[in-house]
Amino acid sequence: METKHIKRVKKSVTVKEYKKLMSFVRGDEDIKPFSQKRFLKIFSLLYYSGLRVNEITQIVLFDKN
Repeated sequence: METKHIKRVKKSVTVKEYKKLMSFVRGDEDIKPFSQKRFLKIFSLLYYSGLRVNEITQIVLFDKN
């Protein structure tokens, strides 16, 4: 019986790469402030939680009033 090897598509982002990306986004004047904040929040969520992009797009926020 053959064993299947799981092949990773991408390597994890290193701390150095993360900091470089964040400083680039913060310093890019072509990105609108709203988009800049949104990108920083989404990427931070991806980086710190380990979620995949498709998992983040399925998050639904709702009001609990």
